[in-house]
Amino acid sequence: MNDNINEETEKDLIKASDPLDKHDLLSVKNKINGNTGDEITYFADTNVRPKGFFAKVENFWYHYKWHSLIALFLVFTVTICSLQMCSKKEYDINILYAGEHGVNRENKAGDTSEYNKILSSLETVAKDTNGDGEILVSFRDLFILDEIDSGSDDKPNDSELQRSYQDGQTLSYMMISSEYFICLFSSDLYESYTKDREVAAYPFVPLTAEIIGDESRVEYYDDSKCAIKLSSLNFYKNPGIKQLPADTVLCLKKKTVVSNLSSSAIRESYNASLECIKAIASTGLYK
Repeated sequence: MNDNINEETEKDLIKASDPLDKHDLLSVKNKINGNTGDEITYFADTNVRPKGFFAKVENFWYHYKWHSLIALFLVFTVTICSLQMCSKKEYDINILYAGEHGVNRENKAGDTSEYNKILSSLETVAKDTNGDGEILVSFRDLFILDEIDSGSDDKPNDSELQRSYQDGQTLSYMMISSEYFICLFSSDLYESYTKDREVAAYPFVPLTAEIIGDESRVEYYDDSKCAIKLSSLNFYKNPGIKQLPADTVLCLKKKTVVSNLSSSAIRESYNASLECIKAIASTGLYK
């Protein structure tokens, strides 16, 4: 007898769990248990399924969840890249300084920073190469220590050593890249690239009359003519520039094989660097 009741009750419960019937069925009552006389009530699931538009959305998300997430990610990536491209500055000239002098970027009370003064001075010898109506100069400064004298009392601290190492790694990459052609180097750093080498193997271009015009207006650092003493030029008088060490030399980095085979933008950047070097040299000898 009880077996029959249980079988019928199980059928009722199965029917109550049917998606088509469980929302209309509030409860399923078990048949009276002959032994106890108690009534056992089973409640069906009362969660209501969404209908109409929300049902379509749920169905779409169930079948196309991953497709939608991937599409949203692609849209987000493209949007971010587009915004970055639109907001990215297009510089007319790129100039690199590398040496022991740490260029100060902090504005002092009532005065602009050394870095901004250098930018303003460099803008006087640059041209609007991209035709956007303004002259923008990218000035990159790297702090690189010269050879350390173990017997000297004036030794760099750990922070300076760490920065010099990191900037040295950056310079190694930049010397083979095509981003910066005009270089302002300490004399020791310049010699590290030229010592015990033939002039043809130098990574710099000889700054002859073909490039700078009248050679009598400049003072070369050595016989290779690949470096001009910056302090020998009238340009050295300009704000910010005169804070650079007196042993700083002006060089023009050669184009690499990749540069020669690369885009027209790199060739235009190199030509703009040639014009800028000539403009600096044309300021004449320091008087």
